[in-house]
Formats: sequence, structure tokens, C-alpha cells
Amino acid sequence: MEGKKTPRKRKKKGIALFRLVIIAGLVYLTFRLVSGMSSPVKTEIVRYGAIEDSTSVNGYLIRNEYIINAPVDGMLSCIAKEGDRITKDNKIATVFSGKIDEATQSKINRINERISEVERSSIHKDLFAGDVAQIDSAISNQIDDVILATYNKHTDKVTKYKDDINKLLERKLLAQGQKPTFANIGDMLKQEKAQLEASVSAKKVDIIAPLSGVFSSNIDGFEGFFDIKNRETITPDVLASADKQKFEQNKLIKQGQPAIKIIDNYQWYFAAIVDQKWVQELKPETPISLRFPDITDRILEAKVDSISQPNSNGKVTIVAACDQYVDEIYSLRKANTDIIRRTYSGFKVPKAAVRILADGTSGVFVANESIARFKPIEILHSNDEFVIAKEDNQKKNALLLYDEVIVNGKNIEDGKIIK
Repeated sequence: MEGKKTPRKRKKKGIALFRLVIIAGLVYLTFRLVSGMSSPVKTEIVRYGAIEDSTSVNGYLIRNEYIINAPVDGMLSCIAKEGDRITKDNKIATVFSGKIDEATQSKINRINERISEVERSSIHKDLFAGDVAQIDSAISNQIDDVILATYNKHTDKVTKYKDDINKLLERKLLAQGQKPTFANIGDMLKQEKAQLEASVSAKKVDIIAPLSGVFSSNIDGFEGFFDIKNRETITPDVLASADKQKFEQNKLIKQGQPAIKIIDNYQWYFAAIVDQKWVQELKPETPISLRFPDITDRILEAKVDSISQPNSNGKVTIVAACDQYVDEIYSLRKANTDIIRRTYSGFKVPKAAVRILADGTSGVFVANESIARFKPIEILHSNDEFVIAKEDNQKKNALLLYDEVIVNGKNIEDGKIIK
């Protein structure tokens, strides 16, 4: 009869349903098995990078400083600007002895600063005069500063460095004769200054530079504190004593007292307290680097000059010697500084990605087509966040540039399927 299924047809349908249930069950079990074997992971791309082996300290700058005492009592008017390179026999300051109107004195000081700027831009006065190669070198250094400041997100410094580059470019044009000099502007300023000084009834005594060097009117009281000839005697106790020194510079100078100074910019020193353990691998003449982040992002080449004996707290004084010229550093006495023992370069890997096997092998798991693969690494250096792994492309199963290392994930094993 139609509409009724025969026993044979019902049997075939039951077998088909049974097979479908079996297949569905196998799919479900496979899914659960794969899910159990895998776990969500986070990966990061392997790239080149560097880590500094460094310590941040607060220490003292020590230099050869020639002190010029005040010839008379009075008010100091500096012609040279702070940090200027000056030459012997040039007039660098004037002392006004007697009564002087402060408003007039302020005007003279401003004109002096402007004259100094004009003369530094002049091809006749600038130390870079006619030497385009030196200007190009200075521009190159400033460009490096801009790059480093941008990388370190020091936006305030970027603007300053760009202004410095513009000034150097202007000097280069002047040196190449592509732009008129500022002689006329300088003459006008000098005339205005002469008129102001003529209106001052006080006695004027000029100070002439007895030698060449870097000019500074920043008398901080430390000029005789450190003995540069006996740098190895600067102990942690000496620096601790320096921290307690207090000195206040007066606007009015006294005859026979320090008024200005000329600094030897050929070689200078930096002294700071560090842990004895940190300097264990260092000795005199060992190359190191310095960075003064408050004034520049440049890394300066230096060397260990001396290391003191440790005190009872396990602290020592390290003195570093440097002969590189740095703008603005000669007015500083105490400075925040990074002392860099060494910079390690290679593959920069998150520290969280590093695994240590039972046999002590260090390595990372790399995501390779949804499979975790273990790759051993040689760690050159590490900090709290990253490690620097040695690049060795010749090694079998080596970590490679742009590999995806697994940063986190539970129960990761070599050959395991990952999500």
C-alpha cells in the first residue's frame, strides 16, 4: 500500500541516522580534543633592538677652571655669553664700580648678549669661520640629537635642537659668503652700548681673557672644592660632603673674590657614587659612555679614570674622563647622568616569552603555522622587560628576524597546536 514504508526501507533509514549520529559525535570529540590541546596565545614579532647596561646617577662635573677675581668692588657686566668659547686677550667682562642704575645695567646686559649672538654668527668672529666641514659636523651631531630626542619622546628638546640647526645652517651660509654678515647690526649695538655706558658715572674696569677656553660667570663655590690633580682621592664621603655645600652668588662682586672663570674644554671629568658590584668588571682606561639627559640625548665616549675604595656600605666613587665638547655642560656642576658600561644589540625579545627547559636550555616558542615550535636562544643581556638574544642564522633551528614568539599561553609545548 502506498504511504506505508516497508521494513527494509525503515531499516535503511535507521542505519543512515545512526551513521549521522556517529559522524557528529566524532566531529564533536575532535573539536573538544583540539580545544583541549590548544590555548589562546599572544605573539610578538622578533625585531632588532638594543639594551644598555647602565646606571642612572647624580654626580659632579669636575674641570680645570681658571678663576678670575674681581679687580674692584661693583657690578659685573659680562660681554661673553655663558658657555662661549673665547680666545686669549679678548675683553670678556666689565666691572662697574660705584653707583649704577639697575635698569641701565639690565639694558647693557641685554645688549651684551645680543652682541655676543651677532659676533658668533659673524664669519669674522665665529670659531667655525670659513670651516664648512666643522659646521657640517656640528649639524650632523644636532641632527642625531633630534633623532634621539624624538625616539625618547623629549618633544621640548626637539624644538631647541631644530633652532640650533637653523643657527648652524645660517653660519654655514655666512662662511660660504652666500649671505651678508651682521657687521652693521653689531656696530649699531655697540654704539648703543657705548652710549649707555657713557651715561653711567661709575668707574669701569675691563676684564681681559688671560687664556682661551670656555667662559662662565657661574661661580658655584666648588671651584676649589675638588682637587683635579688627585681625582682618585674623591671618595663617597667627599661627594656626600659636597651635597651639603651651600653657596649663593651675589649680584655685586667684591674685590679679590671670584668673579668669572675660564674652563679648559679639552678634558673634563664626572664623579658619582655607585655600587661596588656594578664596577667589578671596570678598571682605569676601560671605555664607557655618558649621557646627560637633561641637556642632550647624545651618548658621549668616555673612559674610567679612577675607582675609589669601597666604604662600609659597599659604595665607591667612579670618576670618568671625557674630552668631547658639549654645549651647556660647562655651566653645570651637579648633573643627572647615565653611565653606560656597554650596549648590547641583537634580537629584542619580551622577557615574558623566554622559557627555560628542564635541562637549563633557554629559548622561546615560535608560532609556526598554528604549531608551537621551541627555538633555543643565547641571551646576551636583559632588563626587567626585554632580553637581547644573539643572532645566529647559521645555527640549526635558530631564532630568525620576524619570527612570531609566543609571549603568553598556558601549557605550551613543542609541536602543540595553538590558536
